[in-house]
Amino acid sequence: MIKKLKFIFKSLTFFMVIYIIFFMLMLSKYYLLFLISLEFFVVLNLSLILMMNDGYLSWMFMYVLVISVCEASLGLSILVSLVNLSPKEGLMMMNLIK
Repeated sequence: MIKKLKFIFKSLTFFMVIYIIFFMLMLSKYYLLFLISLEFFVVLNLSLILMMNDGYLSWMFMYVLVISVCEASLGLSILVSLVNLSPKEGLMMMNLIK
């Protein structure tokens, strides 16, 4: 059973890497959708780690959890910076005022 879970974990990790590269290429305009899909894969990884937890992976779970929180806050701050610096957003707001 453990070997089967490890194989599933490795195959899902490989699938996630391919999927992330695909979304980086296809969704370069839609940053929020890309960040949400990336967070989905982090949560999926965390759930797989919890399923495989035999007592020796608890430190790894906390490590991945801390990294995912830092990654989410960094992605959100970059997204807010992009929205603030984007000239298109300013033009849209100018059109709404008229």
